Amino acid sequence: MPQYIAKLKEDSFQHCSALLDQKGIDYLPLQHIHALCLNASRQWDLFELLGAEHVLRIDRDVMVSLINDGKTNVIQQTVDRQWALQRIGAFIRRIPKRYAPPKVAVIDSGIKAHPYLRLAKKRVNFSDEKGTTDRHGHGTHLAGIIAGYSPVRHNKQLNPFHGVFPRLPLCNVKAFNKTGTSTVSRIIRALGWCIDENIRLVNMSFDLDQHHPALYEAIQACADRGILMTAASGNDGRPGLKYPARYREVIAVGSINQENQVSNFSQFGTDLDVVAPGENIYSTWRDGRFKILSGTSMACAHVTGTLALMLGLKPNLTLAECRQIFSDTCERLPTSLLLQGNGLINLRKIVQQLRE
Repeated sequence: MPQYIAKLKEDSFQHCSALLDQKGIDYLPLQHIHALCLNASRQWDLFELLGAEHVLRIDRDVMVSLINDGKTNVIQQTVDRQWALQRIGAFIRRIPKRYAPPKVAVIDSGIKAHPYLRLAKKRVNFSDEKGTTDRHGHGTHLAGIIAGYSPVRHNKQLNPFHGVFPRLPLCNVKAFNKTGTSTVSRIIRALGWCIDENIRLVNMSFDLDQHHPALYEAIQACADRGILMTAASGNDGRPGLKYPARYREVIAVGSINQENQVSNFSQFGTDLDVVAPGENIYSTWRDGRFKILSGTSMACAHVTGTLALMLGLKPNLTLAECRQIFSDTCERLPTSLLLQGNGLINLRKIVQQLRE
């Protein structure tokens, strides 16, 4: 049976919730956008069930997929494992001391426990699987890019590796299953959790081909509370960004390769904010391993780590201020602005500007 999201008048939310409770009908409350998610044979049945005078809009609860990032064919030994961090200037010595780490959430397939990752105590599961562990691998890979670090045993590093913001404790918000799929309602619930937990920064590396009103309202609700959000532009290599990257409340990220060229899979357009390394990215994987992947998801994670450092230096930064900083500090590449937005992020210049 199809699932729908019923957008209600603000003063009708409690009434309709109580009505469904009374009738014993299962539903999911999406209170931050004043909506209910429930099953129905036809969307018109919901107007009759809830009362047409209470319903503003009915949206189909559609499937959402993780960005389809590709496994690379290169041999791990031939890849400069930290080329991406060197390119954006994310050296450990540049990380501000005595910073207060912001609360950062990764809405993805979960994050698998890994010796090179530090996870926050806050974790939650909105997927159709049990537990918050990562059975796909995508979320764990992004976590390493954002916050991975090399543990030290007997004064020797097992495998020199670090992310943009080493040891940053990440909030694991699982919304996708092992096949990399979810639904709009699950994403909305994940965003609502971020609001309730006062999350400051959210990484979103999933996509939709078309605008979804309910998802956009959840994005707006987060933005209204000062939550910064990043999203991958998409991997189809076509003009026009995927959603939610296309929304102006979100920082949209494209990908470059080791030659400072925009990746041929990176989607582009007027909504693109910045680009970051996204090809042949070495990072954490399930079962304590590492893997090399390519995609705008990897680029997005580099920007999330950069924004986390920016918030460590200036906790009250707004979206407009972040965009201005990118405009002031990004390295312009010799290509169209449509392909690169403000350009390649430059952490050295960002830290320098924030310390002035």
